Amino acid sequence: MRGRKRVRTVTVSQAASDVLDRLQIIGGVGQVRTESEAHLRTVLTQTASALFKPEELPRYLQVQLAGKTGSIPSWDNLTGERLTHLGLPRHPEGVRADECGTLILTLVPATIDYVAQVEGREVCSSAAYDPRATMASFEDGIHRIVMTAPELTVTRSAFPHGLMDLPFVQVTFRLRNTSDQFHAVTLVLLIKPFDEVGITSLERFSFSRENLIMLNGQRVAFACERPSTTRVTIYDPRTASMVDADAGGEVVSPTGLMQLRLAFDHQLEPGGDTEVTFFFFVDRDRVYKPEELTLLLGQSAGILEQEHRLVVTQEKHVGYRTGDERLNRFAANQLLHLSSLEAAAASAFDDGLDAVALPALVEAYDRVGEVDTASGLLRSYAAQLPPGPALSADALFTYASLVIALGWHLKVARQVQLRRQLFPVVDQFVTWLSQSQTTVEPVAIGLLGPLRRSGPMLHLVLGKAIESYQSMLSEKDDVRLRLCDDLQLRLLKQADAADTHVGPGKPTFADIAPVAAYSLFGAHGTEDSILTGTMSWIAEHWLRDGFVVNPSLGSLGDIRLSLLCAKALVLRRESGAYGLMQEGLEQLGVSDALPDYIDLHTRRALAGPRHSAVATALALELLTSLIFVERGTYLSIIPVPTPELFAGDGIDVHGLQSTFGELSVRMQRLGDKVRFSMRSDFLRGVSAIELNFPWELKELVARKGTVKYVTGGTIVMEPADLIEGEAIAASPGPS
Repeated sequence: MRGRKRVRTVTVSQAASDVLDRLQIIGGVGQVRTESEAHLRTVLTQTASALFKPEELPRYLQVQLAGKTGSIPSWDNLTGERLTHLGLPRHPEGVRADECGTLILTLVPATIDYVAQVEGREVCSSAAYDPRATMASFEDGIHRIVMTAPELTVTRSAFPHGLMDLPFVQVTFRLRNTSDQFHAVTLVLLIKPFDEVGITSLERFSFSRENLIMLNGQRVAFACERPSTTRVTIYDPRTASMVDADAGGEVVSPTGLMQLRLAFDHQLEPGGDTEVTFFFFVDRDRVYKPEELTLLLGQSAGILEQEHRLVVTQEKHVGYRTGDERLNRFAANQLLHLSSLEAAAASAFDDGLDAVALPALVEAYDRVGEVDTASGLLRSYAAQLPPGPALSADALFTYASLVIALGWHLKVARQVQLRRQLFPVVDQFVTWLSQSQTTVEPVAIGLLGPLRRSGPMLHLVLGKAIESYQSMLSEKDDVRLRLCDDLQLRLLKQADAADTHVGPGKPTFADIAPVAAYSLFGAHGTEDSILTGTMSWIAEHWLRDGFVVNPSLGSLGDIRLSLLCAKALVLRRESGAYGLMQEGLEQLGVSDALPDYIDLHTRRALAGPRHSAVATALALELLTSLIFVERGTYLSIIPVPTPELFAGDGIDVHGLQSTFGELSVRMQRLGDKVRFSMRSDFLRGVSAIELNFPWELKELVARKGTVKYVTGGTIVMEPADLIEGEAIAASPGPS
């Protein structure tokens, strides 16, 4: 008889029967059914509520049942906010949140309350809270509740998020131990069979191996950690009460009355805190893959909240669109990540100076117009430099990094006050350098793990630093300019005297250092033949799935070195740069969050931050180099032209800063025609502008600007704030 429902007959009084007959005649069967169902649900809610302890009921039911009226108020009568904003169009009902918990409407209607315990004692609860110790706010699309107890503060934030193709509502609980003792702290999540009107039905529950909370066979939420204990109570008709059920597998309640308690235990030191995060899904038809759920594990709750706030509150300044949709998605993610990682970037030097991080971060934040962030990084770095005049090779490297980054920043931002503040530091360093005899000593480069690179690479970086210092000087400062010339000559002689050639059977992984110096610092003293040989050797021995494998770190994929090598290919106009980048993008998750290192077998972030500000900054610089490259006073637009970039609506990039000013680039192919335009807010210091196309051009018409010459697929024009024109592509191929 399994599966058959037992028919129940309810005998009503004669008076009630007469009322039903009259209602059916006057209002019709539909109204009878609607009114009856609403009344029966109210009665069922009041009856079922007696099975739960008062504090186990949603707060709005506690208020109603304790009151005099017979109606059950809607959730909306309280302070609920409907979180259906920001790129989540497929949940018109959505998820609501107020100080009495969270209400899930879209998938399986249920109310979720939470309780915080200290040493097993309940100290605060969303279902029975103290209004005097509770603060609620709804700002920038983020609903936040702060409950303050004598020994604990609980902050719950809830907001919708669209991590690319993963629409969800993130709910994070931060528990902070405000006492002066160690405490065992527990967050208890209570899932209850009530919606905004009254009783609902929870018939089945399970907690999968992938940390999925399953209700009624539907994936409802993903937990970032497994509960310490799980308790499920269901209604037992034999005892007419709620009883414990075995939570080891799937729990079934034939009556649809079920309550869940998921407890998450943490040990907190005095002043310590912890976070428990859940992602509530809002798309019923979306099937989530295990690798996508793993992706969520790698995201910081704070970073996701910051990204949400940025999207809600900030006007989009930088736009990056090409004919490659995967590249566009990667660019959009990196721009978002760079903003959300600003706090992490600001603390990049808290544990010591990082000569690699400084130029990467300064250039990236300058590119997107965040010049104050970049100047703050320069000040923070300069304040920690070691004293002179005697400087080790590593100290020389850290000083050189500051000079290069400051020289770049001043070209972009022209901040006079910053120059006044930091130029004395730079000037003193150059004086020390001129008075010392630099030797070919090994220098530490964080990019290479525990490896150290021989001195010639240091001399290349020092040479670039002198060039940057020279750009800060007045043309009338003859004494300092002569000093720069003397130093450059001395450094070049020392570099040439050292053996930097990569010979057969001789290279080691550390020989990648000149490539990194060329890409990161713009150090260009290395001969082209040496760079070509080094990069060919890297491609042959250390490239796998689009990443450079770092043998000094267990052959992990090195994200930062991979990005620098790809940029070096772009700078050298190697067509393999685009293919290498595409291969690497296939290995990333949908959020494109970049760690420092990645396990190429499991795709999990290892041996460094899972969300690296430096890697993100390097990625943005690589994306910029695909659009334009500054070569001294020469501006190259699309230095490595590939047909994929021009597909569809073509290239439309605006808002990126260069050392010549803010640039906007528009290039589009229409049949056999190609149209182009380049705008600048105020073009300065550029001698020529080069526009590159993947096809040979003919019949050029320049509507704005003056053409110098055309060769193959390259147009070279005189500098101007606005350049516009079109040409015929000799053989463009299919669109």
